[in-house]
Amino acid sequence: MQEALKGLVTSKSPDKVSKSEQRKAFLDLEKFKGKDWKEWRYDFRSAAGQVFKDAAVVLDWAEDKGDTPIILTDVAAQASTESWSDMENMNEQLHATLNRLMVVGTEAKEIIHNTSETMGLEAWRRLCHRYDPSNTINKLGQMRRLIKEQPQVGPTQIL
Repeated sequence: MQEALKGLVTSKSPDKVSKSEQRKAFLDLEKFKGKDWKEWRYDFRSAAGQVFKDAAVVLDWAEDKGDTPIILTDVAAQASTESWSDMENMNEQLHATLNRLMVVGTEAKEIIHNTSETMGLEAWRRLCHRYDPSNTINKLGQMRRLIKEQPQVGPTQIL
């Protein structure tokens, strides 16, 4: 049955997939429980690629924003500049999809709930920022926090 559903989704081009077919593309995906982000992220990106045109580059764009929040005008401008025709639709649909795929009571679910319902790419950016410690932006933030927390030593300071 699942293979038949996958075949239905992949038989159309991503920009012509109905909402019910969009949901079907994510059926095999397990809910994110707050662990194994890299594996879950990979599976999510694969499913998104079946549904949305340019999904990989759009998700990369959102991830690369790091600490910078994504607002609706950013999405519209980027979609226009890069000719990513499905970016605005993806942004609208992504929040609901991510919300369905997060386990209730987890920090990931809270991140989704604390993001505007029309800003799926912002929710994705926030999840990536929180759960991908290998991300260079995250590493920089971790290093800044580490340096900030170090005691200051000098001629006038005593440990």
